[in-house]
Amino acid sequence: MKNKNKIWIVAAGTGGHIFPGIALAKEFKLRHPNLEIEFFGTKDRLEEKLIPKHGFPITFLKAKQWKGKNFLNRFGAVSALVESLILLFKKAAFEKPLCLISVGGYVSMPVGLACWLRGIPVFLVEPNIRAGISNKILSQFAYKAFTIPGSDALQKFKCSTFDTGNPVMGRFELNPIRKEAQNILILGGSQGAKILCSVGLKVFKRLQEKGFSFRLLLQSGEKNLEDSLALKKQLALGDECEIQPFFHDVPEKLKWADVIVARAGAMTLTELSLTCVPSILVPFPAAADDHQRVNARILESDGAVRVVDEKEKDFENLLESNLRELLSSTQGHNARSLLAKNMNKFARPQATQRIASEILNSL
Repeated sequence: MKNKNKIWIVAAGTGGHIFPGIALAKEFKLRHPNLEIEFFGTKDRLEEKLIPKHGFPITFLKAKQWKGKNFLNRFGAVSALVESLILLFKKAAFEKPLCLISVGGYVSMPVGLACWLRGIPVFLVEPNIRAGISNKILSQFAYKAFTIPGSDALQKFKCSTFDTGNPVMGRFELNPIRKEAQNILILGGSQGAKILCSVGLKVFKRLQEKGFSFRLLLQSGEKNLEDSLALKKQLALGDECEIQPFFHDVPEKLKWADVIVARAGAMTLTELSLTCVPSILVPFPAAADDHQRVNARILESDGAVRVVDEKEKDFENLLESNLRELLSSTQGHNARSLLAKNMNKFARPQATQRIASEILNSL
């Protein structure tokens, strides 16, 4: 008999996986306070800090990425998968959770396989335009899957798949497009982005020198904080430029912004679609399956964002020219209004509630 008071969630590796998992966990607890939620992940990854910080227990497993690695690394990845699978097979028999929700990360494979073998329903939340390989495999025996507008999961998953949007934490509201833009927000994703920090600060300085008067808020990530602060000092930027390693109040930060420069990760794009802040996306070139570039180009083709490729040799100039156009007092307001209007087509504001209801009603 299944434990009707426990749900397992595996959400690992990046903020784009972890935050939707936490959002769903909080929604379940809101509806059923006595429900136990247990997360799964790996040590020394982002989930090790984030999930306990939000008050949920996490079990760490041995799991390694195998895609694109050499033979020895792949052998180690398979060995870790088998070891974790055996452990989870026993744990699932003892605890008998109500279901498993897989949001992604390579550690989701052994958890999903163990639950399937034990007859525990598996649900998938696919946050990316290009579905992850683990969720693709798990879809062969999953009960239902939930994904975002335009995701290839809608065609490639083997189970019933629904366009619900991504679960999000916090209350995101549609931003007004102010006549005069004043605030630039640079987001490097959950772990920061070195090139966005360095180039962003230099471009901001160049805009100042050309007579623009704006405020800049930069999310650097912990690992880029020291270098970003040093560059700020070198460029003689004052209080009009603020640098923080991480944002814990993302909805408020997005509400503050008139223009955003950001990576094109799934969670960032979900939040941008809910607020419709005019954005310039700089896809992370090393993202798995180049999914950030695909994310960005789909939005760009619908006129919802601007996209600048960091591999372009004149990347800094391209970023400056796009910012200058969106911030200008003549054409800027119309350009930003059009971006916001087109981005709104991708918004799914009730995603968290809908997914939670679908899962609970299916059990």
